[in-house]
Amino acid sequence: MSALILDELKKVALNDVANYGKFYFDNVESIFDYLKNFSGVKSEISIQDFNKEMDYIRFSSILSDISSVYLKYLGKGVKITLVDKQKITASNQLFNTIIKDNNNPVIFAGYSLREQNELSDFFKMVKPLLKSNRLILHSERVMMGKTSDNRWQAHDVFQGSPLNNWVVDERLYKEINSIPIEFNPVSYQNKKELFEITIPYLKGIPIKELNIVLNDNADLLSSFRKNLKELISQGIKDNKTLDEIKNDLVRPDIDKLNSKFTSIKNIHKLKVAGTTLSCITTTLLSLPYPELTKQIFITLSTLGLGAFVKNEVDYQKELEKLKDYPLFLLWQVKKIQE
Repeated sequence: MSALILDELKKVALNDVANYGKFYFDNVESIFDYLKNFSGVKSEISIQDFNKEMDYIRFSSILSDISSVYLKYLGKGVKITLVDKQKITASNQLFNTIIKDNNNPVIFAGYSLREQNELSDFFKMVKPLLKSNRLILHSERVMMGKTSDNRWQAHDVFQGSPLNNWVVDERLYKEINSIPIEFNPVSYQNKKELFEITIPYLKGIPIKELNIVLNDNADLLSSFRKNLKELISQGIKDNKTLDEIKNDLVRPDIDKLNSKFTSIKNIHKLKVAGTTLSCITTTLLSLPYPELTKQIFITLSTLGLGAFVKNEVDYQKELEKLKDYPLFLLWQVKKIQE
């Protein structure tokens, strides 16, 4: 899929925000195909309050060629576009907490998006990154289940899971080759630390000025990301030369970024809005697949009347498909240095 879909999405974001959710929903497969085939470094970020968490986007813009941003589902002021007959992978434990109708869970699935005024404010704030195709705002997938006390409860869907099989509450599957950034780390069992890296960024810099910095330093950032991809690739292969690659290839680029950002920070016109040089120390984690035998498959309709898959042969086939997916990689933020 060409970048045309990104141009169309950007056009709607900047000129027709009222229809952004509908356009995204109608073209979500093309958007995911584009990201899947995008060769650069890409990251996913989930944030709640973009006014308070914009530095996460600034950091991701240094780390990645393109950032996928999800404004997390908050309930009030959120519009949900329902999805018909959506397959979902969930745990038996979750399944048992939801009211059943003839053994079918009372649930619905959909794409959620914040209200129009909030979206407009967000798009205005990140406009330069949007225009440069450095950022995509996604409509977040969510599943709602009716509990025993007759309340609707929202359940997170791992946004990197396949469009034809949403993974609920189990954030350990991956189909598209992007790298999520976890700014609020949770405990993962059996995680494997591939390597740790400290990356500089310009904290508090106006987004317009940040975009200029990214353009002016495209060659340096391209070298950094290329070498970072090589380090990640070797880490996946469990190669023993990770330290050598990091010290010989990635560290010199990071030193250059530190020097360059220090100079930029000292430029008079950027001594506004509290721009400072900061760093985020992250660890790249490799996560093995969980015990898949603990999962169940549910086929949903918008009415919440699904068909629980009881056929063991079909079930095992689905498990085998999941086992073929690549390792799930996660940047886990360890600390923020001011």
